[in-house]
Amino acid sequence: MYATTDDLTRALGNFADCYRVDSADSGLGTLDSGLMSDDLAAASAEVDGYLCARYSVPVVAGGALALLKSWTLAIATELAFGRADGAEAPAKFTERAKTVRASLTEVAKGNIPLPAAPAETTDKGGSVALLSVAEPEFTRQKMGGF
Repeated sequence: MYATTDDLTRALGNFADCYRVDSADSGLGTLDSGLMSDDLAAASAEVDGYLCARYSVPVVAGGALALLKSWTLAIATELAFGRADGAEAPAKFTERAKTVRASLTEVAKGNIPLPAAPAETTDKGGSVALLSVAEPEFTRQKMGGF
């Protein structure tokens, strides 16, 4: 994943209550890091889904990681509001996620390169294997008289 649960908590600020679960011990409740991790994993997978058209994923090039963290958090913050009953994501979160998806589309098309130019994938879905094997023992020529 390109971001941590702490990163998501900071990105959500006061809206982190989307992940608050009631605690029997206290009336405050705690943040459910499992749900946060699920949303971060989904957001990272969405980012990788766009990037895999041009790059080997997950991207590990240092120059790209800060940008990918930002993009992952933008998508994850939008996902956070889907967890809260009847909660509508503030416009700043939905607009940011929309902008990120547009940028990711441009990256996938090759119109925007990632910083530090991580290795582009050369995998086009097919593969070839070359083998060196001994000559066959039973061929038509060798078995002609039988």
